[in-house]
Amino acid sequence: MPRIAEGKYLKLLHDMFDQAGLLGLDESEIRVRFCPECDLKETCIHEGSEGKLSPLCLDGIATVILRGDEKSLA
Repeated sequence: MPRIAEGKYLKLLHDMFDQAGLLGLDESEIRVRFCPECDLKETCIHEGSEGKLSPLCLDGIATVILRGDEKSLA
């Protein structure tokens, strides 16, 4: 993927997380609030990153935001 596309994607994610009020969360809060709702659990298990903060978390949290899952965003 071209670096400019990666940068634009990260900027989009940053803006989404900021609007959802999630930028101040620490790793333990992310694990508790998002791992149970994330669609990438099987991928995390396969990659050996279940319960750990990884790049997969960016996509998983973005999916939760886009779905509008109020339970995780509250």
